[in-house]
This record gives sequence, C-alpha cells and structure tokens, in this order.
Amino acid sequence: MTLRPGTPAGVLPAFFRSSFGHVRRHGRLMVAVDGADTVVGAIAWSAPGQWKTPAWRGVLAAPALLRTFADRGRRIDAATHAAHPTEEHWYLAGVAVDPAAQTGGVGTALIREGLDVADSEGQPVYLECVEELIPSYERFGFAVTGRIEPGQVGMWRQVRSGRTS
Repeated sequence: MTLRPGTPAGVLPAFFRSSFGHVRRHGRLMVAVDGADTVVGAIAWSAPGQWKTPAWRGVLAAPALLRTFADRGRRIDAATHAAHPTEEHWYLAGVAVDPAAQTGGVGTALIREGLDVADSEGQPVYLECVEELIPSYERFGFAVTGRIEPGQVGMWRQVRSGRTS
C-alpha cells in the first residue's frame, strides 16, 4: 500500500506517531514480530486515567490531520471526547496488523495480552471502532455503549476473571 498525504490513509503515520508516543510513556505499547523479527502488528493501550493525548502531541500531528480532516476532524475529536467514559479503565487506543498477517491471530494475541493485564488489575476496557469491527470486538466481551458519529461506535468491556476469549 502506498500512503499519500491528503488522503485518509495518509494521516495514519502522523496519527500513530502522536498516539503511540503518548502511550509509550503512559501505557503499554506492544508489538508482534514474525520469525524474521519483522514487526507484523502493534497495539497501544493507554493506562487508566491516561487516555487523553496532550495537546502538544496533537499540534505535532496537526498539519497532516488538518489537511485531511479539517472541520470533520474537529467534530470527531469533540464527539469522541464527549462519549469517552469517566470511570477508570484501560483504553485500547489503536491496533494495527500487517495485511499479510491479518488472518494469523496476530491481532487476537495482541488484544488478549492487553485484556489479561486489564483483568489482572481489575480494570474495564474502552475502545472506539468503526461499525464493521463490532463483531470482532464482541468476541472479546465488548459491548457497544453508543454511536460517536455515523459509522463509529464506543465499546466497553467489563472486567473478567479467567482467560479472555
């Protein structure tokens, strides 16, 4: 895939630099590697009380994000913040898997690892995703809490005892 500035895919590097940089300091950033030590997936978990990315990180990502989203980006950001639960929780800030590894269980393993940590700490988990991914997250015990914008939802998972599905 070729990423181009000015397209939705083109903003992903700026978005992930901003989000993952924050999570690296205030949460857990995990990667999955294949047998050749090539990164095939990554997941970012913000620790309880640490889900908000500082404004200065947004400023660093802003040029690429603003070129693409402009007003829509501001509306999405406001809606996402308004929908975010106030109860202490781990926040699944983002997960990405190389397309060639998407049916090999990489994403499942990354998500399970983080859910196991949240469960061991007695913390629920929150995430936002596009509607098409609802069934994928429901199998881990997430339930839709509400619509954030057309096509995007918030999902919540209560603490579980034992292994995640």
